[in-house]
Amino acid sequence: MVGMTVWEYKVVEPNMKIRDRIEVMEREFNHVGEEGWELCSDHAGSYTFKRPRPA
Repeated sequence: MVGMTVWEYKVVEPNMKIRDRIEVMEREFNHVGEEGWELCSDHAGSYTFKRPRPA
């Protein structure tokens, strides 16, 4: 199993009105993006990010 990536995951679930959620998520996306997280799923009001786990 060479080159297999081990991912770590982070789920963000903003608990607020959709209008406010957008602003909060934009701020959160910018923050997690700097830390190497990428969005892999967004459904039912929750957002799942993943990034390669350091070896």
